[in-house]
Amino acid sequence: MTATSATWPSLVPSGSLGAMRRAIAIFALLAAACSSEVPAEPTPPSAVPYPYPFTTPTPAREQTALDGVWERNVPDELAGPEGKCVRCPPYRLELGDTNTLTIDRGTFEIEHELHGWTNEGHVFVEGDLARFINDPNCTSAEGVYRWRVSGDELTFELVEDGCAFGELRPRYLTSTPWTRSG
Repeated sequence: MTATSATWPSLVPSGSLGAMRRAIAIFALLAAACSSEVPAEPTPPSAVPYPYPFTTPTPAREQTALDGVWERNVPDELAGPEGKCVRCPPYRLELGDTNTLTIDRGTFEIEHELHGWTNEGHVFVEGDLARFINDPNCTSAEGVYRWRVSGDELTFELVEDGCAFGELRPRYLTSTPWTRSG
């Protein structure tokens, strides 16, 4: 008996080699059965982080008429006063700030270039209405806006918005047009 064969029985008890082979074969068959094929046309990754669903249902992950990257600069006359604002972001209008609104297959993200503030949520686009939900600043309130695209400009008109922060979100979305940038 060689040294290798002498240690084999101590590692695998007698009669269990066949059971081990069967277990490996069953595992391999299960792994193959549970794997799925890659879809013919995989859904491209979203440009927006997927928001937490504070309320449901959430929009389908399908392209909408508003999908794209929209930007605008805050004009002097709309900018808020300088100073510390603890609860204003992301809906603060600041002088010299570039705001970006990205809408991508049922999600939205707001970004402020000046300070790096961000916010995201879901948006249903139904006809000429956009319904914003799951905003972490307004978790259970929805904002409904009538939208219009003319050329590369997007404008929102307030229908109703139950966000508890006064008129911050409506003012932010409706104060000036957004220009398509991507």
